[in-house]
Amino acid sequence: MPAAQARIATSRADRYLSQLCGHLGQMRRMRHLPFGGHGGGGVPRVEHVEQTGNQAAVRFADGSWHLQADETALLISVQAEDPAALERLKDAITGRITKIGRRDALTITWH
Repeated sequence: MPAAQARIATSRADRYLSQLCGHLGQMRRMRHLPFGGHGGGGVPRVEHVEQTGNQAAVRFADGSWHLQADETALLISVQAEDPAALERLKDAITGRITKIGRRDALTITWH
C-alpha cells in the first residue's frame, strides 16, 4: 500500500487538527454532493472521521489520513490503495492545510 508522511512545524497543531476534523465531518454528512466532495476536487467522499484527543483518523473509499498533533508539529500519514489515490489524498490535505494555515504560512513537504 503506497504511503507518505509529512511533519508540519506549528505551535498550534491541535487547533489545525480539530479544524480539519470538523470540516471533514461536515463533508461526510453532505450526501448531496457529487463524487469528489466539496468543490469536486477529485477527492473521494469522506467515509469516516474520528478524533480522539490529539489524534485523528479519516477514512476515504481508497485510502486514509492519520494525523497527530504535538506541541511542535502536526504529523500526517497518508495511505492509499494505489499511487494515483495517494497523490489525490496528498493533494487534498495539502490544499486544505495551505488554506487554513495561510496566516501561519504552513507548508507541507512529503516524504
